[in-house]
Amino acid sequence: MARSFRIVVCGPPHSGKSVFVQQLRDRLLSTGLIGVIEGCPDGEGGWAGATDQDLVGDLRVKGKFTPEFVDWVIRSVSEAQQPVTLVDVGGIRSPENQRIFRECDAFIVLANPEKVGPDGRSELELWHEFGEAMGCRPLALLWSVLHGESSLDSQPDAEVISGTQAGLERGTRVESPVIDALVQCLTLLAGIAFAPGELEAGVHTGRLVKGLGISTAEQDSRLGIRPWHAAPSVALSRAALDGDVCRVWGAGPSWLYAALACAARGSVELWDIRLGYVLVPELQLAIEPDGLQWRVEEHDGVRVVSFSIPGGVISVDDLAAIHPPVLPQGAPVVLSGRGPHWLMVSVAAAYARAGHPVAVLALHETGQALPDGRAWSDAHPGEAPAVVVASGGDWQIGRMITVPVGLAKA
Repeated sequence: MARSFRIVVCGPPHSGKSVFVQQLRDRLLSTGLIGVIEGCPDGEGGWAGATDQDLVGDLRVKGKFTPEFVDWVIRSVSEAQQPVTLVDVGGIRSPENQRIFRECDAFIVLANPEKVGPDGRSELELWHEFGEAMGCRPLALLWSVLHGESSLDSQPDAEVISGTQAGLERGTRVESPVIDALVQCLTLLAGIAFAPGELEAGVHTGRLVKGLGISTAEQDSRLGIRPWHAAPSVALSRAALDGDVCRVWGAGPSWLYAALACAARGSVELWDIRLGYVLVPELQLAIEPDGLQWRVEEHDGVRVVSFSIPGGVISVDDLAAIHPPVLPQGAPVVLSGRGPHWLMVSVAAAYARAGHPVAVLALHETGQALPDGRAWSDAHPGEAPAVVVASGGDWQIGRMITVPVGLAKA
């Protein structure tokens, strides 16, 4: 298999890097040709861009730039299997970022023109110099401004894309010639008809959305899949879910993967851009939970089970040691936690096998309009949504459950 082409997205703090990556992610992740690795433990990422911005500050949990985290990023980058991988890094030219750059091939710089270094030179120039010193070539050198208009300064055949990108605010979709040029460039770099693992999939989310009738205009990094698509998705995938092994490939929300896994009669494998297909194991519940940091709180008869990863890094090998907490028989469960899809899906499937109705937190839904056109914050102030992935009682798959925002923070 050909090696992934790895691109760092860098620049000083508050230059809009994570938002910019989200714009590229929304346009390209559905192709399966582009992977994204979040190389800074700042608590931002795809979820923050899609979530109601009034809730992001309450829910964001900053991690630490530990040696274990950097090692995880390096492994993720070096083992990435998608044709093109974007790596979103922190805003400091640090030894940690030097290690990440050395694993990559090219870089994109975003910098505010008013930001200068100690020597008076612009941050754009300093990051350009830093990237080349690490052995990477510049792919795009961009000024980032909050207000004004975006402009593309480079010619179509230029080796380096240059220009000004405006309006990189979380929670908005940005249209600009700069983003269009980079999307075209990254698509050409991917340059293959099928992504790794795509042809082996029993459930292909890109094909699934066509069966669901979701138009291209409605699609984003989660392909436009909403909670009311949960039951139809399971129905459309039933033949694959009834097999001994069902492989799921493509972009989508965590709750979708969990709903498919909870409905499967055999085993399920999820595509991971670094690891390939990962088997969802049968975790065992325990009176004394282990493997993760667990918290259980009760709200209106619902158990909100939150988990976090000690040290912020987890591997597939760690799954065998994970034992979620035992709960009262049949108690409805809402799951909250950050980590790879295969971690959340493994925990959800464990509770579903034990006979619990299960819902998975879906913070990105707070940034979407409800079917009646209202904003989430207007309809459910102070509450966070979860999507039912395993039915029981009046909890039917696809139903949105609400929990207080304070319980949604893992």
